[in-house]
Order: sequence, then C-alpha cells, then structure tokens
Amino acid sequence: MSSRSRSSSLLSSALGALIITLTRLAPQLVEAGLVASIGTLYPLLGRLRTQGLVTAFDQPSATGPVRKYYRLTPLGRAQLAAFRLQWGPFTASVHQFIGEDTHD
Repeated sequence: MSSRSRSSSLLSSALGALIITLTRLAPQLVEAGLVASIGTLYPLLGRLRTQGLVTAFDQPSATGPVRKYYRLTPLGRAQLAAFRLQWGPFTASVHQFIGEDTHD
C-alpha cells in the first residue's frame, strides 16, 4: 500500500471513529457550541451505515416521537479497534510537522 493510500485510509478511519464518538457525545457538543445540531451528524451516520459500520434502530420514547439509535456492528467495532492502534503513531507524525506553539 502506498504512503498516500495509507494516509487516506487512516483519515477515513479517523473520521469514522470520530463520528461514532461524536454521536455518543452529541448533546454535550451541541451544548458547548461545537456542533450546530445533532442533525449535522446524520449524513455521516448514513455513510457509516452504508459501509456496514453501524446499524440503526428505532425505539419508542416516553416523552415524544420514536427515536433512532445507532450501534456499532462487529465490523464497526473491528475498525474502531484498528483505528485506536493507529491513532498514536498518526498524532505523533502530525505533531512532528506542526509541533507546539512556543510563542506567547
């Protein structure tokens, strides 16, 4: 696998893992102003479903309409585990290029 292909694959894995994590934290992210609304995550969740990384299911809510929930599939869990192994080396490489800002 070429270096460019590896980087693209890692970025794709990183985005997938990030989206999965964001769905868990969505209410807190909206409250903090980091995500405009939970609805902004749905197109990305749709892609993860198409790739077989998450599955969706509806569940009745006692306080309103039926809610949609997402769960990692076995393939999604495997990709997340692989991503976690790659994350440390990836961030170390990025840090090497951008370093820390030592200026006040």
